[in-house]
Amino acid sequence: MIKNSYIYTGNVIHKRFKPKIHSFNYNVFSLLIDLSEIDLLHKTLKIFSYNKLNIISINILFFKII
Repeated sequence: MIKNSYIYTGNVIHKRFKPKIHSFNYNVFSLLIDLSEIDLLHKTLKIFSYNKLNIISINILFFKII
């Protein structure tokens, strides 16, 4: 069971009034991944992988483990 990893979603909103009125609004997301759950995430979520290409992927070599 995945306990400590989350997907946070939100909105970015911007509006400018000068020199010309301009605005935009778009959706964003952030991942909070507990590295101790990485094997479980890989097995549970089809869009998540580690050490191979996928929609969401993490290469474990990017993290320095002390």
